[in-house]
Amino acid sequence: MKYLKRINESLNSKTLTKEEVIELLKKNCQKFLSYPNKNQSNLIFRKDEERGDFALINPKLSTSQRIAPYAPTNVHNLLISNLDSWKGWPRRNKSLIFASAKSALYHTTEFSDVEVDYVVIPFDSTEVATGDRSDFWNCFGKIPNRIGFQGDFMPDNYPRPSISWYVWHLMRNLKIKEEYPETDWQKIKTLLEETELVDQELIKIYFEVEGEIIWNPNMTLLENLNQLLDPIYNDFKLGDITSTMNLYSQVDTNDTDYLKHALESWCEDEVILIKYSMLDTILNELEN
Repeated sequence: MKYLKRINESLNSKTLTKEEVIELLKKNCQKFLSYPNKNQSNLIFRKDEERGDFALINPKLSTSQRIAPYAPTNVHNLLISNLDSWKGWPRRNKSLIFASAKSALYHTTEFSDVEVDYVVIPFDSTEVATGDRSDFWNCFGKIPNRIGFQGDFMPDNYPRPSISWYVWHLMRNLKIKEEYPETDWQKIKTLLEETELVDQELIKIYFEVEGEIIWNPNMTLLENLNQLLDPIYNDFKLGDITSTMNLYSQVDTNDTDYLKHALESWCEDEVILIKYSMLDTILNELEN
């Protein structure tokens, strides 16, 4: 199995001075500043490479598409970034990824061994998408949880399937050539529109959800995937920084299901990064 490289992000990032970050917070982040009792249970975190004490990131202006790390394929990223059911949501391939816990995500490049804990502060107008588990791969509770869909080295009783491995197995079973482009949506779209799925056993394997076949024979494979992977159907949430921090505050970090220990989120519009170790300093200066 050949995996994609560790991570491919070319973020539109600008280092800020303390004075600049304070001015940006005052102008664009009043929802964060007014949020009561800010603490580790409701803050938004990203473990990243060194970007300075403060940074401004506008993910949608990145110079290249984000490619999913550790994945057998990037097709799931293209689907979620382009399916009609995901219109109006932040595009995964043009987004910054973060989570509700400092330990949940690791986003350094394959060339960096430095880990820095940043607090992520979306602008007031920035929309944030959030899944119901600690890893985006496992946030699709409506896809079948069959052996192999969990990923390599995972136990057969793994609590949730992986969207990446589900899509990879589907493509292989349909004998769609493995040389499909990892970042070319139009070619992937054409492949999924033109590939016919008529084998009833395969339809059952890939589209049976809790005993019900979620498949319409009058629609293309792409249209059926659009229906199965719908964000509302799979319990994703879309909101601003306030609603995201509210979601995070409800997470039970001691849940026996380790996939529920944190939530993963992403956005494609502007955010500020502040080193966690510097947050109190900035908040104290704003209060004085």
